[in-house]
Amino acid sequence: RGSTGIIGSNKWDADETVLSVFEDVEQGRLAVSESRSGRRGLQQLLESRKVPYINMKQWEKIDHKELEDGSKCGMIRRKITSIDEMLQVAGV
Repeated sequence: RGSTGIIGSNKWDADETVLSVFEDVEQGRLAVSESRSGRRGLQQLLESRKVPYINMKQWEKIDHKELEDGSKCGMIRRKITSIDEMLQVAGV
């Protein structure tokens, strides 16, 4: 869902995410390997599961749009909270 609210609520989300990853490993839904395939391995995994992701250049497009939209309404940034909108802005 992305960051929202204050540090406390985001920390809770991070804790929940870590517990979910541990559970996936324990249940065999996420394979653990000693090899370190890094970024390319992660990209291959996401692509094999048809999970959309963005690279740094695409993230910069989202960042630029948020800053631009914020300046139009007197704010530093207007966060994009819709994943569909983020992917559209990123060009995914």
